[in-house]
Amino acid sequence: MDKHENIERLYDEYGERVFNAVFCMLGKYQDAEDVTQETFVSAHRRWGEFEGRSSPYTWLYRIAMNAAKTHLKKNARRARLLCDIGAEAAELSGTTGTEDEVERRFLEDEARRAATAAMMRLPTKFREVVALRCVEGLSYGDISKILGISIGTVESRLHRAKERLRKEMREIPSKKEKSHEKMQVSKARATLR
Repeated sequence: MDKHENIERLYDEYGERVFNAVFCMLGKYQDAEDVTQETFVSAHRRWGEFEGRSSPYTWLYRIAMNAAKTHLKKNARRARLLCDIGAEAAELSGTTGTEDEVERRFLEDEARRAATAAMMRLPTKFREVVALRCVEGLSYGDISKILGISIGTVESRLHRAKERLRKEMREIPSKKEKSHEKMQVSKARATLR
């Protein structure tokens, strides 16, 4: 098999998984597509450097994570939210169902956006470990090889990332709490008039 066939096989086997990991790191669909494509182009160019000391999968993920980090550094000023709230609001306005169903879907979407936003606020070194472990389901050993860090460091970063995410998620009031707070403020203002 030649270099081109090997890269095609890798893309067929791992393309979607690489995209998912990169998407989790970057938070924007188009950016994830670009970096995924860049990953496979780079792998094609560097195929001769692959020594076989790790699996092709591990080698490819290391290229993808490095490309994602480089992209983040280049685009540090841009907002990195997964969901375009305007697009979701437009999509939501077309939602049918009972009022309770629409509200439930809205609250679920809001919770997902909040979790995504919290994830995107994590430092890159935590976000990449979460992406590889929680999104891709990789073992600590595989993550260690991909990122070139010890298993203990993987465990530590994952623990710290989860702690930060739990803390941030506890601090985000739910939609109903926000509505209740607004009502209370309105009642208090009306009383003062």
